[in-house]
Amino acid sequence: MRLYRITSWSDNGVEAEQLTTDADCVQGTLQINPGEQGARRSWKSFGECEAEPGYAILVGDPL
Repeated sequence: MRLYRITSWSDNGVEAEQLTTDADCVQGTLQINPGEQGARRSWKSFGECEAEPGYAILVGDPL
C-alpha cells in the first residue's frame, strides 16, 4: 500500500506525491488524467539510495 498527498487538482487532472519515510529508497509521484482516462506513476531516488528513475503507465478497466 502506498499513501499519497495531493499536490495539484484541476479539471485537467490530479497530481500527488508519495508520502515517504527514512526507510524508503524512492520518491514516487502519481498523475491522473480523467479526460484521457489515463494515469502515470513515476519514481526517482530518495535520500542516500541510488535507484534508477522511471515510470509506468497505469492501465485499468475501460469506463
